[in-house]
Amino acid sequence: MPITPLPTPPQPTDTTAQFNTRAFAFVAALVQFVTEANAQAVQVNSDSASASLSKIDALAAAAAAAAVAGATRWASGASYAEGAVVWSPLTLLAYRRRSSGAGTTDPSTDGTNWTQIAGTGDVSLVGVQTLTNKTISAGMFIGASTFGGAIIANANAYQVPFALTDGATITPNFSVDNNFTVTLAGNRTLANPTNVNAGQSGVIFITQDATGSRTLAFGSNWRFPNNVAPTLTTTANAVDALVYTARSATAISAVLITNV
Repeated sequence: MPITPLPTPPQPTDTTAQFNTRAFAFVAALVQFVTEANAQAVQVNSDSASASLSKIDALAAAAAAAAVAGATRWASGASYAEGAVVWSPLTLLAYRRRSSGAGTTDPSTDGTNWTQIAGTGDVSLVGVQTLTNKTISAGMFIGASTFGGAIIANANAYQVPFALTDGATITPNFSVDNNFTVTLAGNRTLANPTNVNAGQSGVIFITQDATGSRTLAFGSNWRFPNNVAPTLTTTANAVDALVYTARSATAISAVLITNV
């Protein structure tokens, strides 16, 4: 709020009439001056408080950046030392290991062994939110989100592939991601995925290890053209892409693109 300039104050050299005129005008203007000056003082105090908060936020952001510098992507089953910092492929946020050990639960859902590093989170909308003709310049949606209209992406929209744990039986959890990777170190079975939603689609990149000649059997919910399960490329380190779309929770149409 601007402060209105005060009128010319009375001077000792003024005539009596001129002095009185200037004095009355000056005193009358002081009422508005005081109101405007007080408003300016409130604004200065508010700006000062905002600046202090911005300083705190900047220091916190700097500390968070230093804490996550060098963070690596969390890998299921890998061992981590106490204090190790990783980022979650589910939330893309950083977490610190509470105690040494290994596990197969993503840090974002394993509060026993991991803690999110302060300052690395994002502003989130909780509950039902209505966004009508809004533009989101940057950000991400974590968890289940429902969109009732068209979604237009003017830049890339993607999911980071989730690394499946290799084993005799490999069971993808479709609530974790749509896209997956796995490297086979033996003959395996790709079991029926859990938490499947009709309409869900994606790809599983299947890699042979350095030995190769690994085979892959499929659970009963995987459906292939002509009801014939595909055969993997068996060359060492070869990569095949299993592209799928879920028709229902128990029927997943898929086709294998070999040697990609």
